[in-house]
Amino acid sequence: MRLLYGGTQLGVTNGTRIVPSRTLLRNQRNLGYGFRWAVDVDAFLKLIDNETDTTTQMGAIELLLSASGGDLEFQYDSNTDTVNSWLTANTFTGVVPTFLGWGGDPGAQFRTWRSFKCRFEFDQHFTSLSSGFLIDFKETIRIRGGTSGYVVNEYVNGVAPDAWATIATTKWTATQAGRAVGLSQFPASSLFPPIWGNTSPPLKDQDFSYTSPEAQGTAPKYRYYECNWNYSFEAPTLDPTKRPNLWT
Repeated sequence: MRLLYGGTQLGVTNGTRIVPSRTLLRNQRNLGYGFRWAVDVDAFLKLIDNETDTTTQMGAIELLLSASGGDLEFQYDSNTDTVNSWLTANTFTGVVPTFLGWGGDPGAQFRTWRSFKCRFEFDQHFTSLSSGFLIDFKETIRIRGGTSGYVVNEYVNGVAPDAWATIATTKWTATQAGRAVGLSQFPASSLFPPIWGNTSPPLKDQDFSYTSPEAQGTAPKYRYYECNWNYSFEAPTLDPTKRPNLWT
């Protein structure tokens, strides 16, 4: 067995141990959309008790693990990939070396061997997801009004306050605001229509904002497309029983 990163072998043949683990990536509905992988490696270099050779081999490891985006391949003795092999092109973030630690195990370190540990991390997204897959969705409505206008005579000389209507016609105001995040594209506006309709009145104003997605990798891939919206309504009558749009 041997481990290669970017086509270069790490450690000696049959002397490298890997411990892969993965964590489910989940949206706010607790639905999975991929895996976050971590691959921990224990390995060592075989030395010939020569300072130049030791420096060269250690420097090569440090240089190799300073670059992102290599294929990580754990191979059988036949040099064919095991299941625990990952091509960076098949990941979302690219394979990234995130840790290198030189060992302190007792023995002839720097003379006949040099131990080290390293870690690789990367994300994979499920290819079966729909293009409209959402990471998050939330909407809030606020409704005010529905009462006549009036003035209040304050408490004077022992006389209780009194309210006098000045405007018999009622007025309602409402706001509808929300946020949605798409995994691979901006959420469709059909997911958050104005719940009191799109005619004016009652629709008084509407405001939309879009945030650039997160970029990952040297040749970037993009995810987490955020959209925010805000509708304002004003009319003599509004249905106060309306409730926010649901994440469907």
